[in-house]
Amino acid sequence: MIAAKAIARINPRIHRFERGIGGFGAITEADILLALSLITSQGARLLGRVLYAGQANFQPDLWLTMTLETHIVAGREGWKESGAEIGRVCRLALREFLSPRHCSYCKGQESVPDPTNPRLMISCQKCGGQGSRAWSESRRAREAEMGREYWQNHWNERYCNRMLPVLDKYHDILWQGIVRRLGD
Repeated sequence: MIAAKAIARINPRIHRFERGIGGFGAITEADILLALSLITSQGARLLGRVLYAGQANFQPDLWLTMTLETHIVAGREGWKESGAEIGRVCRLALREFLSPRHCSYCKGQESVPDPTNPRLMISCQKCGGQGSRAWSESRRAREAEMGREYWQNHWNERYCNRMLPVLDKYHDILWQGIVRRLGD
């Protein structure tokens, strides 16, 4: 079973209520929850529940976990920014990580109709045919409730090198733990 599908099964909207003989190797929702509970990183467990299980009620706990970890880094590296500002940037990182990054022009389809011949599809020029685009610096600054210049001078490098890797780390720990316990 693919780990993402396994975690998605604990979503109440996907939960299977029928019971029957599962056979050898059948994975139940209890097995999935046990595998999640055995992951030692609280951030990884919460990320799995929010991102794959659709349990948005755990998002404030995930934000708090990430904010506390970022405060540790800030203290170690001597950042002078306020705790509220760090919290806003952590909220931004979660929003960016959890939201789909579909290109706003092609809506994630990777191609658009040719203006000269509508029956012909061409590669989307905005996203280069990828279907997704990273958030712009101005959008990040706006979401973090600060000016673009202030963002560029104080947060851009920290955000990319310190904060987004925290979420990537949680994601890697989650996958390694789930695959190790449930198989892939």
